[in-house]
Amino acid sequence: MGTMEKLNVLVLSGWVDQAFTFVRSFSRQKDVNLFVADCWPNSPCGYSRYCQQFHLIPRPEEADHIPAILDVCREEKIDVVLPVQHDEVLEVSRNKDLFESAGVRIPVPSYPLVELAVDKYRMAKIASKNGIPVPVTCLLSEMDPRDLERELGFPLLTKLRSSTGQRGQKKVDNMEELQIQIRTLLEEFSQDEIILQEFIPGSVHDAMYTVGLIYNHNHELRACVPLKKIRSKPYTGGTAICTTAENHPDVKEMAVRLMGTFDAWEGIADVEVKIDPRDGRPKFIELNPRPWGSMYGAYAAGVDFPMLWTKVAMQEDFDPIEEFRESVYASFLTRDLLLLAEIVERLWSGEKEQVLPTLKTFVRPYLRRNKNSNTSSTSDFVLSDLRPFIKNIARVRKNLLPRVHVVRSS
Repeated sequence: MGTMEKLNVLVLSGWVDQAFTFVRSFSRQKDVNLFVADCWPNSPCGYSRYCQQFHLIPRPEEADHIPAILDVCREEKIDVVLPVQHDEVLEVSRNKDLFESAGVRIPVPSYPLVELAVDKYRMAKIASKNGIPVPVTCLLSEMDPRDLERELGFPLLTKLRSSTGQRGQKKVDNMEELQIQIRTLLEEFSQDEIILQEFIPGSVHDAMYTVGLIYNHNHELRACVPLKKIRSKPYTGGTAICTTAENHPDVKEMAVRLMGTFDAWEGIADVEVKIDPRDGRPKFIELNPRPWGSMYGAYAAGVDFPMLWTKVAMQEDFDPIEEFRESVYASFLTRDLLLLAEIVERLWSGEKEQVLPTLKTFVRPYLRRNKNSNTSSTSDFVLSDLRPFIKNIARVRKNLLPRVHVVRSS
């Protein structure tokens, strides 16, 4: 990027976790003007002191969503649009030609690739075909109930074929629980949208990795950072809250091999991997063609994915990043507070043994740091820019107090 004129960058969906990392990154860039557009008027990142202007736009499912973003681009002379949330990545990718014809750069792959990437069933089949270990995955519509226990066994997971945020995902331990869950899902989704998948054992902080990768405009890998999950919400597995960068060769190799099944990937990708304790091998779980919620972990480790993604948009090449700081713990304080409320609730309900391992991990990064720790260990809580954190707390305040049920004797 040139130094004579600032780059105008529009970040979409300022309410999601990963948007905070973009604010942290661009707050340190003297040649970037940050703009935020969101369908929610209390969008936390739109209240950042580093946001030049906030724009309220329609929801991704509404017909005037893309026209509204294009209007913002014309009004603010936007150079780059960065969609950071699942639905908007799909919509922006689908309309990539409209943005490019308006002179706006969009660093995402073509829509057919994005559509393929979010299809958990097709990606599981592609991984298996290419020799990449993956849990046994079936469509409900293709599964004979008589073969279910033999093929998958219990426990197993139900998932939706294309979804985000753990929607539709549930661990079921027997046929009765599975039938109840399937009936619930069929009220809203077809059999072709419901996945049954082998359950891989192992706790979140022992087995789960989210691997961030970025490819330049020539489809060449430029960075790959495995982040080991320390905490997630729910505590049994879900959106990562606290992570630490870990240079795990087997996990990195699997993520790169998986991305190698695409012939023209551009921009960011997030590959979810779980170590199977039964054989010690990493297994591919899913691919997200977007920034991931715990991206701040990579940023704290020294890999600035938001800025690298902007360089990809401007077709600026950069040298591959081979090294990063390990053992740097990074978290999202708002979600950690929500998780703590959940843990307290479960402690009171008699699930002490299940939640204590997660509770013990809270020493990182709040109570114990090492020489690699950043002065700012959280992406959302920064003293120099508190308004986004306050807005985010206000958004989730009703869930911050644990729902403790006290039984009184008569």
